[in-house]
Amino acid sequence: ENFEKEFWIDESNSSQFVNRKQIYKDTINSTLQWTNYQLRPNFLIAAVIVWLALKQVETILLGKYGIKTLDPSDYNYVGDYVNDDDSYDFKRAHGFNYHNGPE
Repeated sequence: ENFEKEFWIDESNSSQFVNRKQIYKDTINSTLQWTNYQLRPNFLIAAVIVWLALKQVETILLGKYGIKTLDPSDYNYVGDYVNDDDSYDFKRAHGFNYHNGPE
């Protein structure tokens, strides 16, 4: 929703800088505002890559209870917690990762 709002140049856009409508902007908030409305091919890269990124999320982060907040292969990922852990393991001790919930 926010992406479309910021980057899509709708038919109803009445900005004085609009040269072409129904395109995606390459930039937003440029110093030279007219450059925000240039048709460039850069958005194609994002459009192609987004599917790969979404597939990675589905494969790696999607679990039976929803989306994990961190890649399980990340060094800081701890999928379980024990509130009475009094060890010196910073990532687990004293229920440090309690907010993550069980995996």
